[in-house]
Amino acid sequence: MAFVSNRLLVLVSLAVLALGAAFFLGRTTASDSGPAAPEAMDSPLISVGFGPSQIWEPSSQAIADFGRCGPNDLAWRDCVWAVMQRENATRDAFEFFKLTDGFLIDLQGDGQVKLGTIMYRWRANENQQPILLGGDPSVVRPEEIRTTIANSNPDFQALQSRNPDVIFWGSGPQLESMSTAADGGQSFIFRYRLLDGCHACAILGYARVQYSFAATGLQTSPTPRLPDSQTPRLPDSQTPRLLGIVNP
Repeated sequence: MAFVSNRLLVLVSLAVLALGAAFFLGRTTASDSGPAAPEAMDSPLISVGFGPSQIWEPSSQAIADFGRCGPNDLAWRDCVWAVMQRENATRDAFEFFKLTDGFLIDLQGDGQVKLGTIMYRWRANENQQPILLGGDPSVVRPEEIRTTIANSNPDFQALQSRNPDVIFWGSGPQLESMSTAADGGQSFIFRYRLLDGCHACAILGYARVQYSFAATGLQTSPTPRLPDSQTPRLPDSQTPRLLGIVNP
């Protein structure tokens, strides 16, 4: 009986060792496999979809009611949702507001990246702005362009030599064109005002800026702008490209 017991103990010990070795090898294989293959990383881990269900334009009454919803109030979004519900807004429209702090009032385009118009209720002026939706990044706001993008452009420098106060105005760019290439890539060209020193001053010209996206939605346009250590910047693969300066 002692011989049988000892033999059984040996067999159990061997089984435990075998299981331990299998577990170790499994972990080693998984860790040695390296990062995911490039094709597995083509799409972002978190994606956001955009569509007609998010479109909602506040009525004059809603705009007035929003006056009671202060952006600095902890219950700001609850207050906004209460007004939107009274106006029969969809939950998707509210989710868009939570994402952007604005209301999507228009959406155009059939490609992956769409051109939207966003309304910011709590601004003093230029409340409506273009916005590019559905790519990677999922939300691109053309008004947030770095205003130094034109600094190294010869045409801008010539304009600046004649008009020392000229400024590149980022807010409220006008869409010039949007197109889709045969490979599915998309292009959006905007015109930005070049003003003679202030918001209300004369328009001296326009800067044509292109935003490009691959068929996957990844923003691809390069940038000629000079680096600015004081301002965070996107990688060069995710910034717009200055096409040139044109007369008003």
